[in-house]
Amino acid sequence: MLFATVDVQPDFLGYVVLEGQGVAVPPPPPPPPPPIPAPPNVLVSPESKDFGTLTESAGYIYQFTVTNAGGSAATITSVSLSQDPTAVMSIGANTCTGQVLAGGQTCTVTIAIAANPSPGRQNGQLSIATSAGNVTVPLTYLRVM
Repeated sequence: MLFATVDVQPDFLGYVVLEGQGVAVPPPPPPPPPPIPAPPNVLVSPESKDFGTLTESAGYIYQFTVTNAGGSAATITSVSLSQDPTAVMSIGANTCTGQVLAGGQTCTVTIAIAANPSPGRQNGQLSIATSAGNVTVPLTYLRVM
């Protein structure tokens, strides 16, 4: 076997030219940039809740799951509840406020409805404020005597 010394020089376009061989080889492409993570996407399940018909002596507790379905983290800044003046809903257990949810992570909020003698349709709204925007969940129930 014979080995020869070859002079390797890049030309003005960045091609490598093997002197004396007449062969030009393009340079390798640069590596691709790292993928950009999807933005946060905070969802609450269920998206709305009708607690149905409740008697005046019945209380009720329900747990909502908050999920970051996006790729980037989202901070849960607050959880609040607004409701009709005669409604008796309250926030119970809350593992969300102040949490930073990475993509795919969850936390929970519990809503409690106390026994109440005020009959009629009662409405409210659970609000989750996040660094990715706010999410609201309509709430309703019918109180009968």
